[in-house]
Amino acid sequence: MCSALPGFLADPGLPNLRELSCDKNRLTEVPTVVASDSMRRLQLLSLANNYIAEVPPWVSSLEAIKTLNFEGNLLLDLPLDLRALTRLLSLNLAHNRLDVLPLYVPTPPTAHLWPQS
Repeated sequence: MCSALPGFLADPGLPNLRELSCDKNRLTEVPTVVASDSMRRLQLLSLANNYIAEVPPWVSSLEAIKTLNFEGNLLLDLPLDLRALTRLLSLNLAHNRLDVLPLYVPTPPTAHLWPQS
C-alpha cells in the first residue's frame, strides 16, 4: 500500500492540470500533493477503488473542484469542511462504509451521490 504520488506533481508541477485520476493505486490516504498550489485549478479528482479511510479537511481548499470520486474506498465519515466546495457538481461516495450521508455534505445535482454498500 502507498500514500504518495510522483514528486513531479508538486510545485511547480503541473499548474494547468484540470483532471487527476488515481484510481486503483492502493492509496491509503489522499495524497498531500493534491493540496499544493500546483493543483489549485484541479476540477476533477478521482481516487476510486483505493484504501482511503479518511477525507482530509484540506480537500475543501480545492476551490475549482467540480467532481470528486471516492467510490470503492473505506470511508466511514466525511469532514464538515466539504460544504465549502461551492463549485462541486458531482460527488461519488458509492461502495464505502458510510452508514448515512451526513446532512452537511454538499448536494450536487448528480444521481450517484448516495453511498451504497
